[in-house]
Amino acid sequence: MSTSITTLKPAIALGLILGLVAVVPTAATAHVQVNPTIAAPNDAVRFTVLVPGEKPGERTKKVELAVPGGVLPYAFEDPPGWKRKVIDASNGAVGRIVWTGDLAPDDFVEFAFLASTPPKPGVLTWKALQYYSGGDVVRWIGAPNSPEPAPVTHVVAGAPVQNAGGEGGSAKSAAAGAHSGSPAKADWLARALAIAALLVALVLAAAKFLGRRGAE
Repeated sequence: MSTSITTLKPAIALGLILGLVAVVPTAATAHVQVNPTIAAPNDAVRFTVLVPGEKPGERTKKVELAVPGGVLPYAFEDPPGWKRKVIDASNGAVGRIVWTGDLAPDDFVEFAFLASTPPKPGVLTWKALQYYSGGDVVRWIGAPNSPEPAPVTHVVAGAPVQNAGGEGGSAKSAAAGAHSGSPAKADWLARALAIAALLVALVLAAAKFLGRRGAE
């Protein structure tokens, strides 16, 4: 008895996608990262910026992050020993965030802030500069597969909503809840669902095309 590919259960399809994601090679993680990598449109999101020391023999003294257009930061959580300066763009929105402090070569630091995402789906590119004690500057502004990639966040319709610091409580308590790890799980789930939806759509389109050819 043959089974049409169109009857493939969503749970099985999602399992197949998760398996594909598990075997896809990942890039080295020793670079500036911004999480989450997937967010809902028009949502209040807790973003974290992870900065590793990375460069042997030199200490990180400053980190500068360019805020993508349409992202509106409104609350910040700074790690001990680091100072923050917010620089406005020409339109009055937050254009750059600059943190200054001291980071050992074998250490890392994580900055956090709450921000609203743009109302429409798209890709947010977070260009960052990392300044070292020896005068070197690493420019994390490249393409995803480049030696110095800029972090990206995909704003996807249907992604889980954080509502960080939303109507149910203060921004501080919402951010603390987000730090417990639930956004990370939602991030992976959103990634899997987005890939699953895309591949299932491709499979269905292919099945429809083959069905037409068979009818001819």
